[in-house]
Amino acid sequence: MAMQKALAASQAKSEFLANISHELRTPMNGILGMLNMVMVTKLDAEQKDQLDTAQRCAYSLLAVLNDVLDISKIEAGRMAIESIPFDLRTLLEDCVKTLLPVGAAKHVSVFADIAHDVPRRVIGDSLRLRQILTNLLSNAVKFTEKGSVTLRVIRLSGPPDGPVSIELSVTDTGIGIPEDKLDVIFEKFTQADSSISRRFGGTGLGLAITRSLVEMQQGTIGVQSRIGSGSTFTVVLAYTLVDEHAPVHDAANIGNKAVTGRILIVEDNEVNQKLVSAVLQKNGHTVAIANNGLEALEALRREDFRMILMDIQMPVLDGLEATRVIRTKPRWETIPIVAMTAGAMEGDQRSCLAAGMNGYISKPIHAAHFIERRGKIHAA
Repeated sequence: MAMQKALAASQAKSEFLANISHELRTPMNGILGMLNMVMVTKLDAEQKDQLDTAQRCAYSLLAVLNDVLDISKIEAGRMAIESIPFDLRTLLEDCVKTLLPVGAAKHVSVFADIAHDVPRRVIGDSLRLRQILTNLLSNAVKFTEKGSVTLRVIRLSGPPDGPVSIELSVTDTGIGIPEDKLDVIFEKFTQADSSISRRFGGTGLGLAITRSLVEMQQGTIGVQSRIGSGSTFTVVLAYTLVDEHAPVHDAANIGNKAVTGRILIVEDNEVNQKLVSAVLQKNGHTVAIANNGLEALEALRREDFRMILMDIQMPVLDGLEATRVIRTKPRWETIPIVAMTAGAMEGDQRSCLAAGMNGYISKPIHAAHFIERRGKIHAA
């Protein structure tokens, strides 16, 4: 009985964290979106500096919310692992490129060393691999004050007709980790040093999330480190090879057909309506607004749209149910539907795709990123 109560309490906590994270991320979408919109206007030096500071603070808060959401999904057993074809080598290179500007700002070099026999196309979860590498690389850059960070990737030996084991190691020349802390740094809310959070920031959740994501894919993760001599985190994951004719999916870039014309925005939050409308209109699109799924169906009956941007959690008729209805009508079966989600458990990629959506973008929506990806079916 006591065990059942404890499990129920843990489940309730995880559900609460997921729901509150969703409620916080929704207004964060408006804050970051409007900041991004203002920052592309004409500003004097003082205004730009103030907005830069506000933006950095907002993204720091978003990082905390993302960590809390991931931990809550993992604890509740609601973190899904996908098995889809993707371009492994391109993903590895992209992860390093993303950290180049951060490293350059600290005068820290970031490199990729990918062995020639590492396969290009495999079956696995590209989104979670990207998250693992981003966590490890960003940590390495954060804790390295001079020198370099290197991602090394090799192919381990294995059966010729079986899964391929890939070893990914992230090595830095940073501050290092005390030997007596190596066994605990993967625990939640744990830092190697009590002063770390004050010097570098962070929730202490990143490595716990990383270990969970690795283990959910039946992989292993380990670390070697010495104080003052840097650290090496090593991950081993197994992937199935795919032939060259299989369709490629990437969690950062699915589809590449530009969308022009009138777009239907289905969103119940007024701030988000203004933000997405402004971004699209500034780039030549005309838009229509529906406040919920029922209004979206009524709008579709009146006119044709080139794309639907669909919120998930809405009153009257939510985005998933509205999508299911839309897909039952031959007239609407091919219209692209892209979810706009604040990342709650109910709005994960599996649910969106199962309902008939083509992909989703995660809130808060970065205006510049949204413009770059518009017309693409993007799963973030």
